[in-house]
Order: sequence, then C-alpha cells, then structure tokens
Amino acid sequence: MNPTKVKVTVENLAPENGSAITPLWVGFHDGTFDLFNLGEPASPGIESTAEDGITGLGGNFPDLTQASIDAGFDPAILPSLAPFLSDLFSDSSAGMNDGIQDLLFIASSLGLNPGESVSKTFELNDIASNGFFSYAAMYFASNDAFIANDNPIPIVDESGNLIETEIIITGDQVWDAGTEVNTEDPADVPFDLAVTGQGTPEGGVVMQHPGFLPPGSGGILDNPDFANSDFTQPGYEVARITITEVPEPNEVVFSASGNINGIVELFRDVVDMGGVNNGNEIGSQGDGFREIDWDGGAVPFNMPANFFNNQNRPVNGLPRGVEFSTASNFSLFGVSNPVLPADPFFGDNEFDTFNSTYPDQFTTFSSPRLFAPLDLNFMDVDFFEPGVFDEDGNPVPALVTGFGAIFTDVDLPDSTKLEFFDGDGDLLLSQFVEPDPEGLSFLGVVFDQPVVSKVRITSGNVPLRLGLEDDPFGTGVDVVAMDNFIYGEPVVA
Repeated sequence: MNPTKVKVTVENLAPENGSAITPLWVGFHDGTFDLFNLGEPASPGIESTAEDGITGLGGNFPDLTQASIDAGFDPAILPSLAPFLSDLFSDSSAGMNDGIQDLLFIASSLGLNPGESVSKTFELNDIASNGFFSYAAMYFASNDAFIANDNPIPIVDESGNLIETEIIITGDQVWDAGTEVNTEDPADVPFDLAVTGQGTPEGGVVMQHPGFLPPGSGGILDNPDFANSDFTQPGYEVARITITEVPEPNEVVFSASGNINGIVELFRDVVDMGGVNNGNEIGSQGDGFREIDWDGGAVPFNMPANFFNNQNRPVNGLPRGVEFSTASNFSLFGVSNPVLPADPFFGDNEFDTFNSTYPDQFTTFSSPRLFAPLDLNFMDVDFFEPGVFDEDGNPVPALVTGFGAIFTDVDLPDSTKLEFFDGDGDLLLSQFVEPDPEGLSFLGVVFDQPVVSKVRITSGNVPLRLGLEDDPFGTGVDVVAMDNFIYGEPVVA
C-alpha cells in the first residue's frame, strides 16, 4: 500500500485579544485511543495539557524549548505530573499499532495567537492503522480549559480513502478538566514548568467549561490582552482544523546535450509560470524565475556560500534566494575568470589555476565564467525568500517549481546528476545528466506545484583539484564544471 501524505492545518479563529492555543497535539490512530469522557476524571495527560499546555513532546523541538527559555522557564526542571499525553498514546494499543503523534506550533512561539495558523505534513504508511484523528491543546489563558475531541474522528472511508476534513471548534466545545479551581488569579495561571499539575481540583471530572468570570471581577477578561476571550458568546469560533491530502507532484524533465540553446529557452518559458526574470528583486515575486550566470564582476573567485541570498549588493552578494553548502566543514565554491584585479585569482581562465588543460575541455554557455564546488564533487542548493530574513537574522525557507543547470565536459553517463527534495527532505526525483565530452549538457525538471526545497548536484565523480587530470576513459576521472542555474521564483512554504 502506498503511503498517504496529509496536511494538517490549525488556525486560531478567535478575534483580536482573544485566547491563544498552546502547541496542538495531534494523533493518527486506529480509533481505540480515547482522550477523555465528559463526566469522568481527566487523565494525567489531559491534566498537564489543560493546566500547562504540556503534552510531553515539547522537548523534541529545539525551537519550542528555546521559546520556553526565552519566556523565563527552566526546562531542566522536570514537571512533577506524569504520564503525559504523549506517554499515554505511546503506551496505548493505538500507539503501538503504528499510531503517529506530533505537535503543531509556530517556531519560536509558545502559542498560536488569534489569526495565526500553522500546518504540518504527515506520511501515513498504513491508512488502516491511522484512520482516526485526535487533537488536544490548552486554551490559554485559563486555569484548566482545553480543546480536544472526546471521540476519535474518522478520516478514512470504507474504501480506505482519505476523507478531507474540516473541524470547526466552537465556544461550547471548550472543556474544563476539573483539575484546578477557576480562580483566574494570575498566581494560579502561571504556565510554569516547575509547578505543572499542582492546581486544587474543582469538580474532579471533565465538563463543558462555564466560561470566564464576567468583566469587572478581576479575571481573565479584565486583562486587555484577553478582553475578547469570552467564548460563551453565541457563534464564537475558537479554531479550525483541516486535514487534506497532499497530491503527488507531476514533473517534466528537460534534458539535452550538444546544442542546448533551444531546450534552455523552453525551460525558462515553462519554469517562469507566466512571469519574467526577477533578477535581484528582494522578496518573493510570486511568479517568474531567477537565473545565475556567474558573469557579474562582483562575484569573487572564492564565492561565499550565501552570496546569492544577500541584501548588501553588490559588494557582499545578490538577493536571488539560493544558498549553497557541501557536506564538508568548508563548503568552498569557485567562480572562474574573476573580473576585479584585486581578486587573488585574477587572471584565472576557466579554472586553469588548477590545471592548464581545463580551458581546452570546458565550454561556457554564457561567457566567460564557470562555477564549481571546490572541496567535494557534490553540493546542495537550498531555496529561500530572496534577501528576506527573520527577526533572528535567519533566511526564510522557500519552495520552487523547478530547477535546471548547465554542465560542461560531462564525459560519463553516470557521473553527474540532479536530485530534488521536498520540504520534508523526501526525495522527489533523481536524474542523470546526458554526457557531451568537452561540450555542454543541460538538465532541468519542472513540477506542477512549488514543492522543491533543495536540489543536490553531483558534478562529475571528483572535485576540481590542483593538477588533477580529467581522464574518464583511462583513470575514470570525470571533472565537470557548471554554468547557468535557472530556477522558479522561490515562494514561502
């Protein structure tokens, strides 16, 4: 049975200054896992979720742990209440029958605020064992309010096909765990890892939450940040959860050697999605494409890995939404024929700095410069929103519809290839480049949707090295260089 990819999205539907939702626990299972029952005591897992938003999975996510530290919490202090929800699921028959559990949260955030949404993709290897869905999260700020489904939700029909599902959680589906008195005193709503599960029980059983104390009582609704959190109002919507199938992408391969002008132009026409060459525009332009021909004078011989994802142009780079890396600790990249006299390698011609015979073997598509990784013969191209960085200075990951590259002096049919990976790191396609000794080869792939987050390039079977002879039919050494990179406009995932 082929795996089924599904995307789960949760959106906080509360109005501005409404309540937040802590990281949402989700589980796919065989239908035997029951989170809670109205009128019965909450499990320890629901108690720790409802009182403190702790499911037991947070430690698996460095971003979430760092957000806790930034908020002043000490994750080294182990909570006193166990087992957690994740433990209960793992130890259940549903969990042991290939059940899947995870958290949905925004990186570097402890909650999903009104208007925010987040998605995650899951691969269900056995749809029969994962045909039911459950969810749970704390409704913050509160003493022990939570959202969850009391009965597993079927997401597979009788024929074994996914039922695309929309779950609207309304105010009358906010539950009270009955494990902590609803004082709404800030001293009792600390959301503190050190005192989880320490509340004084109220009622002792799960029930429909009666709502927050009325305004003027000194409760949560008197806090301006939560002034619109009265979920008992008619028609109040708390959250939306959707479960949709992720279609397998279809691709078109563009491959040629020798005279490649026509196929390169055709690739540009297809990958641009009706747009144009967006050059050095900062930010995603939605459609169009980007191209790197290496020929600009600002590109140094020893090119930094992030040169083509930099706002400080043209001195330190250009914002075209790609960063390069190799598996070594150095990630060295070279661009031949440096233009600036101050460049230490000024005077190089098609990498004759390494071997004087290379200009006789290599050919340019756009003269005069070529590109190659210098420490290894394979490298990764990762895509980002061009020239855009988050508040911590990190590039913003993006996806593209396709990528193509021009190679020179591919001698062997299995020495050079492109591998395409999606946002989950799964391999989409692997394709070898057609050989053309001392000539040009082109390989490009376009998908019907922006799914490519990384391309791994293997260029020849050895990297360019000082004195290394290209001798594919003798020693088997096939040294390859590259020219233009062409790729769809990076769009934020």
